[in-house]
Amino acid sequence: MARHIEDGDILAKPVHDRGIASNRDGDSAVNQRLLTVDQAGKYMGMSSHAMRHRISEGIIPYVRLGKRRILIDVHDLDMVIEQNKH
Repeated sequence: MARHIEDGDILAKPVHDRGIASNRDGDSAVNQRLLTVDQAGKYMGMSSHAMRHRISEGIIPYVRLGKRRILIDVHDLDMVIEQNKH
């Protein structure tokens, strides 16, 4: 079922206005390219658990920094969106 997006909806706002583009210290970053799993989930309108599941299935590529830190490129998320449009 398609979801109607209204003006106040988080998905109707540019990424830097969605409250997800901030670094670990909470500072605003207008052009943040790499998102945390939680941020990527918000960007895609799903839970962080669902996002982790799609990462583990290989549906969404990721960048690993260190042993534990996983980041997702916003360009990859946009590509997944484009590839799944019907």
